[in-house]
Amino acid sequence: MKKKAPIRQITALLLGTLLLSSCGSGVTEEQERQIVSAKAGNSASYAVISAYRASPAAQAQVTDTSADADYYPAVSYSDFDLDESAEGAVKIALNGTGADFASDAVTLGDGVLTIGAAGSYLLTGDFAGQIRVEAAREDNVHLIFAGLTVECAMAPLCAVSAKNVSVTLAPGTENTLTDGADYTFAEGEDEPDAAMYSKTDLTINGSGALTVNGNYKNGIVSKDDLIILGGTITVNAVYNGIKGKDSLTVGGGILNVTAGNDGIKSSNDEDSGRGWVVIEDGEISIRAGDDAVHAETWLIITGGTVRVAESCEGLEGRRVEIYGGDIEVVSSDDAVNAAFGSAAGDDFGRGGGKQDGGDFVGKNGGFGGRSGEDGEAGGQNDWASGVNPGMGRGGNRDGRGDMTGGADGGMPEGFDGEMPEGMAPPDGFGGEMPGDPGGEDTFAREDAQSGFGRGGKGGGMMGGMGMMNEEPEEGVYILMAGGTLRAQGGNDIIDSNGTFEQTGGVIVTAGPSMTVYGEPDGVIDTNGTMALTGGTFVSFCRNVGSALTSAVSLPGVTVSLNGAETVTLTDGAGEVLLSAANDTKASSVLLISDGMTAGLEYVLDLDGSAYPFTAENGVQSLR
Repeated sequence: MKKKAPIRQITALLLGTLLLSSCGSGVTEEQERQIVSAKAGNSASYAVISAYRASPAAQAQVTDTSADADYYPAVSYSDFDLDESAEGAVKIALNGTGADFASDAVTLGDGVLTIGAAGSYLLTGDFAGQIRVEAAREDNVHLIFAGLTVECAMAPLCAVSAKNVSVTLAPGTENTLTDGADYTFAEGEDEPDAAMYSKTDLTINGSGALTVNGNYKNGIVSKDDLIILGGTITVNAVYNGIKGKDSLTVGGGILNVTAGNDGIKSSNDEDSGRGWVVIEDGEISIRAGDDAVHAETWLIITGGTVRVAESCEGLEGRRVEIYGGDIEVVSSDDAVNAAFGSAAGDDFGRGGGKQDGGDFVGKNGGFGGRSGEDGEAGGQNDWASGVNPGMGRGGNRDGRGDMTGGADGGMPEGFDGEMPEGMAPPDGFGGEMPGDPGGEDTFAREDAQSGFGRGGKGGGMMGGMGMMNEEPEEGVYILMAGGTLRAQGGNDIIDSNGTFEQTGGVIVTAGPSMTVYGEPDGVIDTNGTMALTGGTFVSFCRNVGSALTSAVSLPGVTVSLNGAETVTLTDGAGEVLLSAANDTKASSVLLISDGMTAGLEYVLDLDGSAYPFTAENGVQSLR
């Protein structure tokens, strides 16, 4: 019998954020080497992915019968993408509204410096105006930022035409692009819409620093493919931080993103072969008002680090595949979400909420969220949700959000709103509905796990209507095959409108009030099948949920913590396999791992109290 490899030691500090060190990656050293070497050219990590997807164990999870089943994202980096050299570059020295240069390909007029032909251009100095790339469609334009500060009311860097545009951040330099809060467009136009904007493929490389302040809307936008390979990039944007419409690839660099809407994303929802995000390397930190990382089709992570300190939903895509990397997610809603098409789930879910947001959640039939009179923004964080089938808190008329519904179906006093067709109001339903039921963009987004979608601008009590069913969505899944994921969510932590499978890697979740598998507030919530067939899964939670046991074939144990702060798992020889800290006041912990072998002896220690057990396939309760 082949001896299983021991679990590498895990130390988890579950505070407001989640920290984990010395954890198993779920991939072999050779696979790790291939992933690291991806930056050298033709993305070698895709050999790892292809081999995995071809394995019999993966077929049930990754076989896709949807229309785009034959397509899979393929990342590669051209010589142009990788070029960081300034040799032979045209030097452009900027000074206020002027510039010194010696090239017929560069012109300056009316506050716009225009680069009109292929070549390399080295830019230095301060400029109060717009840098514009307007070259032929077959031209590759290489810009080297070497101590550049540009302030412009509208799109400080605006690439309107070229084959490819590459920006190199020169070593040891700091560069800044800042736009204004108001753009003035010609009639019928609404672009550019970012401080760093490109209508063509855009690559960022180098080792220097770049700060992008998107005061109007977005920080960095490419209307085609966007590749980031290097640099220390800080983005502050009132809307989206970094967006590649057709695709976004992060192959290196340090990214610090603060965004009012999505942190990093790919937004093409019209072409099934586009709209994907791939993270192969780099260090990414995100604070986002909505999704931290959003892909319309695939979200694939093979390496690097991703730290989500604030989000509504952390990682979201139609298909979420994790093969490597070190990921931490804190979210007010789902930490990892896979969804496509109409929403499915509870009778009622999200209510309206704060202006432009509506991101407050009701449980199992609860009207969640807050509302204000006449579409005003909702109240503060004193909201609550109804509990099956209670309606929860609405907002009162001054937006404080303190009108409470009861757990047995009661409504706020004076409530007289209409129920959706086919839904019966609870007893005691009377009075007037508080707040405006949504405003602009009320139906802009349907929540993946609730009958009501997000509320519209202004935060009425009801959001857009979602489908009220639990049917799995075709071609939608979450696959954890390697790497480490630590996550805590305000609603579900792992939420798939299709299927979920873990075949490798390490998942640590913190949801003190959550059931691991089931409703309401599931650590794992799927419309389709769920299977844990490999790797290590640790959950600090309220309880496990009976439905979990049928989906787990690995050895697992669950135990009530009774206030214990430290959980340690050792094997029969006394070797520590896993150590985790319970700082979330969870009442139970669940440990499942392919590092344990059925029939062998182990000890689970809770603050010095030892619980010996013999591992067996499936989840057993120790007390």
